[in-house]
Amino acid sequence: MQAAWIHFDRKRYDSAADCYRSAAQTRPKSVDARVGLAKAYERLGSTDSAIRAFDKAIKLHGLDRQIAPVVLAQANLLNKTGRHGRALALVESCQNAFRLTAGLECALGMALAGDGRYDDAIEAFAHATGDAQYMDFAYEQIRRIKQLRHQNR
Repeated sequence: MQAAWIHFDRKRYDSAADCYRSAAQTRPKSVDARVGLAKAYERLGSTDSAIRAFDKAIKLHGLDRQIAPVVLAQANLLNKTGRHGRALALVESCQNAFRLTAGLECALGMALAGDGRYDDAIEAFAHATGDAQYMDFAYEQIRRIKQLRHQNR
């Protein structure tokens, strides 16, 4: 894991992925190794491999508030690649397990908007406006959705 982190830090993502894969084989229940592997794959442009590694990490850990950053990374990757339905299902599964973070509300909003559910997307983004880290992004997305709806009238 230390070697993987060093390679990752030095932007040697192929070597980092090799080390994270080795760590995951040595310790199959290591969520950290799976997350590191997913991030290395993502940097290498291996989106499907990154998604599978994130899925494995989330499954190994289970859904609770501690895994929220990993779920957010996965949902953002799914949204970025146009897999809004999968992102929506992932974030909605979290709603049953814990209260969504502002970041997850934004990921939910992006998935809903990608699915054409604009009113629901605005509502999700509105839940994130109280968080300083996500407030500007959330307000910008609300503005964009309203602007698009106004143009399409």
